Amino acid sequence: MPFAPRESKVASRNEIKRRKHARLKRIEQERQAHRAAERRYAMALEHIVAALGLSDLFRSLPVSERRALALFRFRAIRVEPAQGVKIPRRVLDYLRKFISIGAKISMVEITPGKGKVSLEDYITAGRALIAYAKTPGNDDVSEDVLLFRNQLIAIDHDPKNEGTGPLLQFMIIVQIAGMTVSRVNQTMYYLMPSVHDEGSGLARRVSTVLFIHQVKPEAMNVVIEGKPRPAWRVGWPLAGTGMRWATLSARDLGVDSALADIPMKVYIQSHALIRLMQRVDTLDYISQHSGIFSACDKKEVVTLPDNRALVAFHVNGKKLGYFFAEIVTGIVVFRTFLFVTNSGTPEGDRLDHELRIGKIEKEFLHIDTLSAFVKTDMMLDARVVDVFERVGLGHLCNLDPEQFGKRSPLATGYAADFVKFMGLG
Repeated sequence: MPFAPRESKVASRNEIKRRKHARLKRIEQERQAHRAAERRYAMALEHIVAALGLSDLFRSLPVSERRALALFRFRAIRVEPAQGVKIPRRVLDYLRKFISIGAKISMVEITPGKGKVSLEDYITAGRALIAYAKTPGNDDVSEDVLLFRNQLIAIDHDPKNEGTGPLLQFMIIVQIAGMTVSRVNQTMYYLMPSVHDEGSGLARRVSTVLFIHQVKPEAMNVVIEGKPRPAWRVGWPLAGTGMRWATLSARDLGVDSALADIPMKVYIQSHALIRLMQRVDTLDYISQHSGIFSACDKKEVVTLPDNRALVAFHVNGKKLGYFFAEIVTGIVVFRTFLFVTNSGTPEGDRLDHELRIGKIEKEFLHIDTLSAFVKTDMMLDARVVDVFERVGLGHLCNLDPEQFGKRSPLATGYAADFVKFMGLG
């Protein structure tokens, strides 16, 4: 026992040393990170001014002006949960990675013919240069400094950079990021940009912050033919804007009444989501779920009897099918999804009449899903293409595999089976 206090003192001294070492290591790591950030910032400035064609003027700036630029330093883009919102770690990490990589690899041309820079450089160093240019300087600055600032302001006010330039391109990446993790029948996410300013003097730091908002799906049971059926409200998150909910009126569906112009909420049944996934089977979830909302926006409708209609579903300008819609107790319900070749659609009925076939034959020939037109050799045979062009389905014959699903490996033998079965050759 007499040795216990001494051992305790030794342990205490070792713990103090360990903590001191850890603190010094942490301080050194922070210094290294700061120096690395300074180097990245300096390189980004060089890239920007070169793309603007102002390298010579930039190099002629006095040291005092170089220091002044540090006041306007924009940090790397940040992605954070909105206040009071709990975002799953996997979603947060994914969005941060997606936007970071997207900003790094996307190149933009600020001044025609002067070279390109990454979106990340534009949003950090580029915006810092603009902030620097718009801040009043000393009266005794040199002509080179004034010329440099004036040219930066002129570029920022160029009409080409308003609404269609780098910032719009960045917002497209942000929109796509939110779309990749959003589902109509699950949680949907959108990001709202904000410029965050903290500190003052040389310690002032400005960054573009993207705050993540989430919207839980609005579910309800819709009673159809006496049976309750689960359905979800159709909407879509838009970056920088927020949540947009789809509406359709009775007049949109071709139903005329005294209340025909009143907008109604749109819901989609789980059965329709399953059929959509099965029938446009080469499309990703982004195209499928965003296409549901777009169908309500586009309002291309085929009116049917008894308060029913077909609402066309497009992807990248190509019609791929229809939602079978019905007005039920003051709302519009998408009950199922029909591929554009299915019987019951205008194009599918013309195909039935042209080839004298029905549902069973279409399933046998594999022409009731998108994959038949993207991942097989069907569209490589002129005789097959001629049939689909005659019934108004020629657009299925030249779908871009990059937009509708990759063709490799290409399944062969389908065209030969179609030609043999239909007696075309």
